[in-house]
Amino acid sequence: MTNGFCACVIVSCSTVELGTMAGVQVALVKHCIERGKLKNALQAAKALGLEAEFPDLERMQREDTLASLSKKQLWPQACHYVKDDRQLQASFLHACCDSRAVAQLFMCCHMGFPGAFLSFSFPP
Repeated sequence: MTNGFCACVIVSCSTVELGTMAGVQVALVKHCIERGKLKNALQAAKALGLEAEFPDLERMQREDTLASLSKKQLWPQACHYVKDDRQLQASFLHACCDSRAVAQLFMCCHMGFPGAFLSFSFPP
């Protein structure tokens, strides 16, 4: 039995043209991204020292996690996950409004959502 990360490694190594080791490592991370395995891709990039090669990967993974929490309507968890990240706060606001979960939004504010969030305004 293999976990998702190992499956990505096996598939990537068998489907890419094996050149340099760095090329294989980059191909592995790209393959995980293409498959939507952003957490695995981020773990691999960090473990292989490829953060500079994929500068937006952590942002993509955080947005994907927030989208997953919002889709499941896990508002308190999403609220806690967002913390002081202004871009995630905006995404969180949009998700709450899109799903008509405004009551949950106010509940999150009263649960200790960062004060900066309370003064947040949507761009024009």
